[in-house]
Amino acid sequence: MKRNLLFLDRFSNLQAHPYKQQQQQPSSPQLLSSDILFTMLSLSKLAIALGLVAGHALANSGDMTWFDPGLGACGATNGPNDFIVAMSPGEMKCGTNIKINYKGKSATAKIVDKCPGCAGGSIDVSPAVFKVFADLGVGRIHVDWAYV
Repeated sequence: MKRNLLFLDRFSNLQAHPYKQQQQQPSSPQLLSSDILFTMLSLSKLAIALGLVAGHALANSGDMTWFDPGLGACGATNGPNDFIVAMSPGEMKCGTNIKINYKGKSATAKIVDKCPGCAGGSIDVSPAVFKVFADLGVGRIHVDWAYV
């Protein structure tokens, strides 16, 4: 009897073998869970890709100068050795950090003050931050930065 079932299974469209039926037609819950998993993975990949593009699009660039810090617009007093930054009023987010990049070097500084004279994208940093990238005598360099 088993031999006859195998013969029918191989040479006809009849599906008399119960194992063969399970293999060809998975149950609905299995099918749904695999479809959901595939969809979730696809959406995760899309979200990561969009995040990378958006993160890159939010990068800023402008001139970086240095200043002698004191009492900042955010209410804290800082000194020349603190890693701090002042920004134009429209970009200032008190307490937020930014990452600054210049010629392969980078530093992170905290926003503590506003720089009314800074153009959009330009930043004013403490001497400690500026020294990471150049001598203070240089005075002004063009950098890229982003909120972190």
